[in-house]
Amino acid sequence: MTSDLVGAPDGSAPSALSESRCSRRAILLSPLGLLGAARPPHKVTRRTHASNSSVPRPTGVPGQWSVGLDENFQGTTLDGALWNTQYPWGEDNNGDGSENCYLPTNAVLDGNGHLVLTGRQGLIEGTSSTGQPKSWPYNSGQVNTYGKFALEYGALEMRARVPAGPGVWPAFWALPADGSWPPEVDVMEIYGSMPNVLEMTYHRGTPDNRQVEYQKRTLARGAAFSDRFHIYGCDIAPDAITWYLDGVRQWSFGMRQDIVTQLKPLYIVCNFAVGGLGGDPGLNTWPQSYVVDYIRAWHRSDAG
Repeated sequence: MTSDLVGAPDGSAPSALSESRCSRRAILLSPLGLLGAARPPHKVTRRTHASNSSVPRPTGVPGQWSVGLDENFQGTTLDGALWNTQYPWGEDNNGDGSENCYLPTNAVLDGNGHLVLTGRQGLIEGTSSTGQPKSWPYNSGQVNTYGKFALEYGALEMRARVPAGPGVWPAFWALPADGSWPPEVDVMEIYGSMPNVLEMTYHRGTPDNRQVEYQKRTLARGAAFSDRFHIYGCDIAPDAITWYLDGVRQWSFGMRQDIVTQLKPLYIVCNFAVGGLGGDPGLNTWPQSYVVDYIRAWHRSDAG
């Protein structure tokens, strides 16, 4: 497969990340503790396709697999048995500097096999993650599988077309199902302020000693990720975590002891943040849409 990226996806050494960039994650999990939210059992749940043989393997990823989740977003109603449309603490964002809240009405199926997460401009008044009155100038959509689906060693994959312009911040990532942090695996993040750059990240360490490994890949010839659908994937194995774009390996982080001792079942998040690292949403036109064709997960059969 021919890559349209600048630079070879050769798994080069990960880059260091600033404290300000990774501080969003510490704030992210604090509302769970502040609100005393009930945590789901620490276990891996499995949602399987009716016929596993009909589900493709992870795109470009070697290994032995069993299907855990195959969501093609058919019909017109989102499956509430699998998907939540807000974080566990409610409509508020995760304290990452974004300017939006999350509303269920912004996470809908279009009837043509897509999940559409819409970002809109418009003042919304509600309740913050700490239970205080709060207002947001933007509102958008997300889905997550907190308390409903998780996997430990396995592959995650999404095919999607991201929104365009300043202020958009689409992401596809995974967090511990027991509500703790770290680790965290960010399969993809794209900032509207850098529309041709894909960021792939692994957060590890402890909340007081955060360590972040990441790589960026840049599209060539002035292209943007919003130009077309792309497949974003990640293989989480006991010896390495490897990221893929359109079936092409991008980079790996391999520190076996760190992964084995820290990794735990992870739930999936697919969200459309507005502002923050995405840039100034006031420079964009709204609404904008994050269109997801499918989200899939496979359990790794050869983990050890």
